[in-house]
Amino acid sequence: QGKSVVDAEKDLASDILQDKLREYISLAVVATPDEARRMHAFQAERRTVSYVLFATEDYLDDVTPTEDQLQSFYNGNAQRFTSPDRTALSYIEVTPEALAGGVDVSAEEIDAAFAGGPSRYHLSQVLFLLPETADEAARAAAREKLHAMQNDLRGGKDLAAAIADASADDPSVVGGDAGWISVGQLDEKMAPIITGLVPGGLSDIIEAPAGLAFFRLEETDPDFRGHETVVKAAIRDSLAREHALLGFRETQEKVIESMDLGKGLDDIAAELGVSIRELPLANRALIPSALGLKSGTSIALFSGAAGSLIGNILETEGGFIVAKITEQQPSAPIPFADVRAEIENEVKRIEASRLAEKAANDHLPEFTGSDTPEAFREKVMTSAAFMRDGQTADFGSAPALAAAVFENAPGSWIPRSFAVQKGAVIAMTQEVQPLTDAEWQEREAEVLKAVEQGKQNALFSVYMEALNSSTTVSVPDARIFDMF
Repeated sequence: QGKSVVDAEKDLASDILQDKLREYISLAVVATPDEARRMHAFQAERRTVSYVLFATEDYLDDVTPTEDQLQSFYNGNAQRFTSPDRTALSYIEVTPEALAGGVDVSAEEIDAAFAGGPSRYHLSQVLFLLPETADEAARAAAREKLHAMQNDLRGGKDLAAAIADASADDPSVVGGDAGWISVGQLDEKMAPIITGLVPGGLSDIIEAPAGLAFFRLEETDPDFRGHETVVKAAIRDSLAREHALLGFRETQEKVIESMDLGKGLDDIAAELGVSIRELPLANRALIPSALGLKSGTSIALFSGAAGSLIGNILETEGGFIVAKITEQQPSAPIPFADVRAEIENEVKRIEASRLAEKAANDHLPEFTGSDTPEAFREKVMTSAAFMRDGQTADFGSAPALAAAVFENAPGSWIPRSFAVQKGAVIAMTQEVQPLTDAEWQEREAEVLKAVEQGKQNALFSVYMEALNSSTTVSVPDARIFDMF
């Protein structure tokens, strides 16, 4: 974007050259299965810990925050305790479906569509795959298999179950939902086969490009099983949507013209025959998602004065929105009294966490070697296994704890405590779970490819760095710079 054809071609040529150079340099790079397994085994190793938890919850009742502490926390988190800019809107959403109600459809057009039958058919298909060289005996056996399936379906058997059973017996049988197909998509061969069915009906077995097949009609659009009045009402709605869709671009241009002429939201809504909706005060940054606007919509559009029409149409996936700002509530500090209870709870948790950490550190000298103090023996728990990344089921994200667990041999208490989400723990590496042969067999191809790619990237980076450091640019005539 913004490039000439010549520049684009140069960039493409440069990219191709770089890819070819990378490919050439990487020809000698090989990653052996043993090397890849050693690297992956390091990352995939899991360990469990025995631990004693000093839970934050147990120390909450020991904390009584002072007013100065609460006020200090409030002042130190001013951004958190500030309400965002909020905006309220009145708006109309313009889509083909919304406009369909105001579209005139003649009785003659409805009658013609009624006489022509459904406009779309929802089908399921069952196909018996046959090679082009299949002889008559094979084709006859396939036809017999499909006839048997049809009899089962007519007897009430579920289609998915019928396909699964037949496929288990012979993998050549496949099928399922074939989706919607319009009348215009049916060729001369298929049209009489499909249009002659009623919902639930099965077609004759027919020759298909890949073998033999039959179809089941699931439903039609519109549904012709109802009373004529009901069917014609559905046809009218469908035709109205089609007309609205065909003229939608023109409608959009007319709306933009009305906005340029200074017309208000009420007038535009009346011209289109759509209802005005209301969006109550909402965080301005969240309005695009609340209205279903396309990504990239600027929230600055919603910062105008109350009573003003937003100057641009706002595009959605299915159409567009025209909106008027009805109220603005600028960002402002939330009064301390309104958040006092929230602050008190948080300060209590912070102070209780500190007490939990202090308690863990106070008792840490009692945990020596593999010995567990008698007072804590019934409190020892065992964690679920976790890897080196520190993401644990028991402690949440605990990278410091994980690093220590993987550095220490099993059987001895680690000589330090660790702060975790629930408080603080004293821990002992309990069990080492290495990568198993079964796990490696499952991941070998993926890991081998990743290791090889990593080595290729590293080699290419080294080569390019060396090339750049040894490259000399010579300018024989400095007057060339006068051209720029």
